[in-house]
Amino acid sequence: MCTGQTLLLDQNELALAAPRIALGRGIAGLEAAQDHLTQFLRSAGCHKRILYRAEIVVKETVANIRQHGERADRPARAWVEAWIGDQRAVIAVEDDGPPFDPMRLMKAPPNGSADAGRGMRVIRRNTDDVRYIRTQTGRNRLELHIGLNG
Repeated sequence: MCTGQTLLLDQNELALAAPRIALGRGIAGLEAAQDHLTQFLRSAGCHKRILYRAEIVVKETVANIRQHGERADRPARAWVEAWIGDQRAVIAVEDDGPPFDPMRLMKAPPNGSADAGRGMRVIRRNTDDVRYIRTQTGRNRLELHIGLNG
């Protein structure tokens, strides 16, 4: 059973100091972030299916950030935070891109593209709850909830 712990991954520099872990520049730090997230969830006692679901949803979320949040003049920056509590693992992914609520893709009809909203459908299938927040600091925050019993 996963235990209550917190992990914060910041993709700007390389350091390992609990409870904050900072990773390499930009989205390029995804693989290292995935490794740290997996280690965190494993050390908290999470089952391998939780690790798998967490990996999928973070990859899809970062792919969405790259597609919708990057500009030619500035790569997207993203931060990942994870914690265990209330019978669920919660992974929060923030980016500093323009406002983009991916939840609206789930409500809108497809725009004709077979790929439109595909990432969000994958995320929804692998989470028990997803919440979008535009933070007071102007970041997009997607909270991905994965039940520990499923």
